[in-house]
Amino acid sequence: GGTANCSVCISDEPIGSPLVTAPNCLIAMNGPSYTKFVNTVQPNGLILLDNSVVEEEAVRDDVKTISLPATDMATENGLKPSCLIWIPYKRQWKSAFRRSVHI
Repeated sequence: GGTANCSVCISDEPIGSPLVTAPNCLIAMNGPSYTKFVNTVQPNGLILLDNSVVEEEAVRDDVKTISLPATDMATENGLKPSCLIWIPYKRQWKSAFRRSVHI
C-alpha cells in the first residue's frame, strides 16, 4: 500500500543531488499521492491533476493547477499509460522548470 512517486531533476547545471524535497511540478495521478505531495510544490509551481481518479479539489492558490480527466481521455483514445495525455502540456512544464533554474 501507500503512495508511489518518482522525482526527475532537469538542469543545465550539474546536479549535486537528485533528492527533490520542493518540486516545481507535480503530476498527481491518484488521490493519496495528491494529498501527500500537494503542499511540497514550490509557490508559482505547476500541478497537473487527473480528475478521473483524484476526487480532491485544488487546495492551493499560489500554484497553477491544470485539472483534466486524463485516465478517461486515455481510455477513450486507446492510450496506455494515461500519463501520455499530459504531453501536450509540456509548455507549462518548461515554464515551471525555467522558473526553478532562475530562482
